[in-house]
Amino acid sequence: MFKSLKLKTPVILLFAFISMQHAFASQGSDFMEAIELLKNGKMDQAESILEKLSNKSEATPEIFNNLAVIAARKGNFKKAVSLLQVALSKNPSAKITYNNLNKIFSYQAALAYRDALSDEQNKVESPVLELSNKITVGIKKLEAPASPLVCEEIKEKTTPEPISCPKVSKIQPQANIAVNKITISEEAILKEQSAIKESVVQWITAWSKKDIDAYLSSYVKDYTPKKGVANKEWRKIRKYRIKSTKFIKIKLSRFEVELINDSFSIVRFHQLYTSDTFSDKIRKFLLMKKSNDGWKIMKEKVFL
Repeated sequence: MFKSLKLKTPVILLFAFISMQHAFASQGSDFMEAIELLKNGKMDQAESILEKLSNKSEATPEIFNNLAVIAARKGNFKKAVSLLQVALSKNPSAKITYNNLNKIFSYQAALAYRDALSDEQNKVESPVLELSNKITVGIKKLEAPASPLVCEEIKEKTTPEPISCPKVSKIQPQANIAVNKITISEEAILKEQSAIKESVVQWITAWSKKDIDAYLSSYVKDYTPKKGVANKEWRKIRKYRIKSTKFIKIKLSRFEVELINDSFSIVRFHQLYTSDTFSDKIRKFLLMKKSNDGWKIMKEKVFL
């Protein structure tokens, strides 16, 4: 009996391996067919094939990347972001997928910048995402995701909860936004980066401490969250919501600063918010404007 088991086990493994290789070969054939359909403008047919492939256990990141490309072409950027995140979860080192995600974030930031300045004449072109033309065949060992860029905690005796002090990235001005060029020196740019970081830290600290006046002073004087909501009404709502909580804890990670010109900057980060009544983890975008008393929040937007 035991000899029989010893003989059968390698045979079972061999059949399993052959079956797996067949599945990947079939997947690769369907994947290439979808690419050809896309090249010929048959987007719906290509999407149908890729969606079927995505439901299989051996679905590779390239499938989700190309589904995201289709979603973006159809104008559904929220769906595209979700699909790209799935692709990155399967392969965090996928350069094409990572670049596609950055293109969408830059596009959303450009739209927010245009809306904040009420500049409807400033046309923002939709991002063109890149297709993955080759599928990963076989089992690929994935690299572990990079640790979030969480910096040192600000330790204040008066603040019981930890607050993350963000790091800034290299400045990459938006190429598709019609704004003035950065005219300050590299040394001054580093100084502005530090000032922007400090402004965000002060905002988060005030929010966590429930210091209403300091929190509201982090925004431009005429700040409105959206059309139809006056600054006075917004201030009243924020005061009530912050005061009604017993405690607030906020932690930021993956913090990036992008200087648009001498007066405006874009800040992106992941925010972990916790209070006695509510908690969530979101991606947030800030459009900040330089004023006489520092960098102020001009627009605040959440990306789900």
